[in-house]
Amino acid sequence: MGIGLVLLLGLLLYQRSGSSQAAVNKRLVEQSEGLQKALTQQFAAATADMAFRLEQTKGDLRQQVSDRLGDGFSGVRATVEEQMKAGRREQAERLGETRTELTSSLALTTSSLETEFD
Repeated sequence: MGIGLVLLLGLLLYQRSGSSQAAVNKRLVEQSEGLQKALTQQFAAATADMAFRLEQTKGDLRQQVSDRLGDGFSGVRATVEEQMKAGRREQAERLGETRTELTSSLALTTSSLETEFD
């Protein structure tokens, strides 16, 4: 009878350890699922954050390119305007010199003609 009692006690212990093992396994599965959900949520949040930052960076880059192009075109415009002013000044000077030469030439011709008539 002692052996039967020991066997019965062993059987009870075995069943208890099996049911506690099942509980441990169940708890591990639940924790694993919870961890998976948390990681999935964090990954989704990180992906959304990266997408937001990427769009923000694209906007910033677009603005910088636009600003640089605007500055470049303004510089080109200022240079062209300055060259045109210089060209107009030079043209005005040449016209003034030409007028002076023509006036001198006309005065000389008039004086020569007056001398001949006299």
